[in-house]
Amino acid sequence: MATSKASDTTEIVLRDGSNSVVTVEFADTYPALAPDEETLELLQENLGDDGENIGIGNFKRVKVPSSELNAWMIERAGESVAQKELTGIIVAWKARRSMWLNGEPDGSQPDCHSFDNKRPVSIGLYGPQGERAAQNPQGMCRTCPMAQFGSDPKGGRGTACKEQRLLFLVIPDAMFPLVVHIPRTSIKGVQGFMLDLLDARKKYHQVEVGLSLKKDKNKAGQEYNQVQMRKIRDLEPGECDATKLYGDQIKALVEQAMTDFSESAVSDEGGISVTPEEMPA
Repeated sequence: MATSKASDTTEIVLRDGSNSVVTVEFADTYPALAPDEETLELLQENLGDDGENIGIGNFKRVKVPSSELNAWMIERAGESVAQKELTGIIVAWKARRSMWLNGEPDGSQPDCHSFDNKRPVSIGLYGPQGERAAQNPQGMCRTCPMAQFGSDPKGGRGTACKEQRLLFLVIPDAMFPLVVHIPRTSIKGVQGFMLDLLDARKKYHQVEVGLSLKKDKNKAGQEYNQVQMRKIRDLEPGECDATKLYGDQIKALVEQAMTDFSESAVSDEGGISVTPEEMPA
C-alpha cells in the first residue's frame, strides 16, 4: 500500500479492481476489508487454491449467551475469549427460521427451516413436499402451526419454530466475518437500529457498530440476555466502498448456499463444501 504520512491515508485496490482511499488505521484494523499484499500472501499460503471454496459454513458463529453470562464468547486462536461488546461492521444479514421436533438444536439438520423467514424449504417437515405439508396448506411460515405462540414443545407461550437474524459482522483483525445469531427476543431491537439508520440515510454497512448484552425478563420471570446495538461512527466514503464490495461477496455466498440446497447435499456440519447444515441454525 502507498501511504501518505501527511493525511494518514492509504490507497487500496478494491475487490473489483478499482482504487479507493482509506485511513491507515482502518486498513490496519480491518485487513479483510482492505487487504495489503502481505495479507493476500498470507491467505494464499494458509488456504492455497482451496481458498475460493471457503464458505459460510467455515465462519465462526457467536450466539447470545445464557443469562448466567454477561459477555460474548468468541473463539480466537483456539481459545475462548470473553468480550463485553462486539465491535465491527455488518457486511450482510439474513432472516431465517429453524425448527427441531425435540425443541433444541442438537447438531443435526433442522426438521424444518426457512432461508427467507417466509417459506419453509420444500423438503422441510412442514414444507410443500414435507411429511406434514397438509398441516400447513398455505405453505407459508406465518401460517405454519409451528410458528404459532404456544407451540413450543418445551411448554410455555413460545413457538416451536425459532425466528432469527444472522448478522455477518467483520471484527477487527479477522479475515472472515463472524455470524452473530440474533434470537427472536432481540429482533425488535435490531429492527429498531436499522430504522434509525434509515432515518439517518445510512445503510447498515456504512457504520461501525457495537453489540452488547443487557439482562431482561420474560413474562414468566425468566432472565435472558437481550442484544443492544449502538453506532460507533459513520464510515468514510472509501471505507464504504470497501465494505459494500466485501458484503456483496458474502451475500453471494449465502445465496449460493441456498441455491445448492438439495436433499442429497445433507451431511455432517462443518467442512469446506457449503450445505444447509453449515448455514447457522
